[in-house]
Amino acid sequence: MSPLAKRLYTSAVAGALLLAAAACADRATAPAPAAKSADGVAVGQIDYARGGRYLGDISLLAPAGDTVRITVDPTKSAYYALADGHYLYVPANAICDLSSSYGPLYWNNTCTRATRPITVTAVSLKNAFGMSFVDFQPAMRFAPSSDQSKWVWLFLYDQAAATTALQEIDYCFDGLACVDESALDPTLVTHRASGYPYLYRRVKHFSGYNVAAGFSDTDGSTSSSY
Repeated sequence: MSPLAKRLYTSAVAGALLLAAAACADRATAPAPAAKSADGVAVGQIDYARGGRYLGDISLLAPAGDTVRITVDPTKSAYYALADGHYLYVPANAICDLSSSYGPLYWNNTCTRATRPITVTAVSLKNAFGMSFVDFQPAMRFAPSSDQSKWVWLFLYDQAAATTALQEIDYCFDGLACVDESALDPTLVTHRASGYPYLYRRVKHFSGYNVAAGFSDTDGSTSSSY
């Protein structure tokens, strides 16, 4: 592990410990309000109609040469360097077998752990506003745990975003829209690495993740603008 990666991971675990009280088990698994995707279709525990934006409106740009393929051994803890300065930390035995159920209804469900190496493709993009976006394939989810050292962490390099408190890392749902998952799960809140141009957060699954400008409405709901 490089010195930078080690410092980022230490910062991530320290930040997660501050959320331990808020992230109690009943909060993480309690029934959520009726959920809809950005196009009004019910999709599970996240209300994508509140704060979501269609990917078509984000205008993602794909610079050439920003695709990285990594081989992940799910039985070993490792840090992975992605394109454009991004990082990913995956602890040992955190990946669910690829045959496990996938989707918002299953993020907190236990699963059989993967044991064989998996090739992961990470495409690093920029949206029309220059904010970072990383898309992961194949889709997979990670075993739930109350132990922060067993969480998967994503670190996105974004020098401008790291200097403002309004920026967050949103989950982009199935090519439709992006949303702030921490509105319903405080363990997924976005942090900043002190002294480093990084935003980071825990991730419970692989899909796409986008740096966005988030703010709270007067009714307490969370919105995002791109």
